[in-house]
Amino acid sequence: MHDLDWPRLISDISEALVLTQRELGKSIGTTQQSVSNWLNGRRVPSDTKAKRFFKLAEEAGISYEDYRLPQKVLKEKQKKLEIKSLPIKVRRLSVKLNNLHPRRRKKIMEYLEDMLETVEKKHTS
Repeated sequence: MHDLDWPRLISDISEALVLTQRELGKSIGTTQQSVSNWLNGRRVPSDTKAKRFFKLAEEAGISYEDYRLPQKVLKEKQKKLEIKSLPIKVRRLSVKLNNLHPRRRKKIMEYLEDMLETVEKKHTS
């Protein structure tokens, strides 16, 4: 369900059926706040709620297949999720490294790679 442009789909359903966020939420069994979160891209509907949206889309004459996200966007979302799963210290260090001049960053990365090699050699011997 993460492969759809939910904000655009929900907005189009709402416009086609002339429903407010509150009415839309009530029609699928949720709150106005949940609908707002989906419209703002903070969250995506659960599978159960998504199926209800698909029924509403059908009523509105909208094909949800037209709202599939391109692979490039999906890869970017996946990358963001992977980054979010890293420890905060690693993310902060990554930001600092990315803000450095490319030559400086390259030197630091080479230094770190050398250090890792040294550590690996010590642990294997």
